Formats: sequence, C-alpha cells, structure tokens
Amino acid sequence: MRAFLTVLVLILSLQTSTKADDIGDFEIEGMSVGDSLLDFYGISEIKEAESNPTYYPKSKKFKVIFFLSKKKELFDYVNITLKDNDKKYIIYSIRGEKEINFDKCFKMKNEQIDGIENILSRINKDEYTSYYGANYGNTEAHVTEYTLNDGAHIRIFCAKYDQNNELVRNSGWVDGLEIGLSSKKFVNFLTNEAY
Repeated sequence: MRAFLTVLVLILSLQTSTKADDIGDFEIEGMSVGDSLLDFYGISEIKEAESNPTYYPKSKKFKVIFFLSKKKELFDYVNITLKDNDKKYIIYSIRGEKEINFDKCFKMKNEQIDGIENILSRINKDEYTSYYGANYGNTEAHVTEYTLNDGAHIRIFCAKYDQNNELVRNSGWVDGLEIGLSSKKFVNFLTNEAY
C-alpha cells in the first residue's frame, strides 16, 4: 500500500505500526514516482501540458509539466517531471504546490514534517535554504529534505519567489508550500547536471 501526502494532513494507508521506506510507497493525488503519467491523464491532456514545459538551466534531459489539481482542497497545482521524449511518460518526480503566503507556509510545513517523521522508519534529514544557484534572482526556499534508503528524496519547502526575476515571472511562480517526491535518478540529475 502507499502513503498519501496531502497539504493539510499526511495520511498513511498502512497500519500505524508499519513504516514506509521506499519512494514508491508515497503518492500525491494518486500518482507515485515510477508510475506512467498515462495511467492518470489522457494523451491529449499530457500533450497540452507538454506545450509549455520547464527545463533546468543547464540541461534538457528532464522537463517539468504542470497540471491543475484535480482535488483543489489538497493542492492548487501538480507538476510532474519526465525524461524529455519518453513515450512511456514515466514519472521521475512529482510535486504538489499550494499557493500560500510565505509566513503562513511555515505552519503548514511543520505539520507535514511531523507527519513524515511518524511514517519514515529510517530517515536522513537535512534542513537548508536554497537559492537555486542564483538563477532566479533573490528566490529562496526553506527546505526540509528526507533521503530514503533507496536514495530517493522527499522534500517539503516554503518558497519565496523573486518577482523581479524574468524567469520567475515568465514561469508564473508564486510563493507557497511545495511537497515533492523524487527518484534517486532525478536527485542525481538535480545535484550534478541541472544547475
């Protein structure tokens, strides 16, 4: 069974004594890392989302496509990371986003952290502030990151975007809470190629 991540409540579908250790045990809006996006969206919906992808500054190996949340009470948006030109549409990373005032975000973030720490049996936790390699002006993200046994990551962060930055404005990014699930392969890409 999988653990379900929501913005307001982290619900575990396993028994309370069971712990989750694999990124595939978690899902956002029913989707998990390793699933095919075709199981959740029609090809025309995917093609429409692909018409405006986001790529990382130093590589086009992976792209991020965006969807409006199907369950508005949980997230405002869901973004999916796919390998560019992958006809199977395998999900390498999935992130739920909730637009919320930066100051209010921290309360919600702390609720999620408490839920995660009750679920994960062996966690490596790291907390830091990311400035995205200064690629997005004065944008900052206050990150709590968990590394799972399989090398995958769960990231929970509050982001404050620099609206004076052209890339931020063109992407339409706004302050908010983000909860992401990323495969080991995608984590390696972010660390070594993306920026």
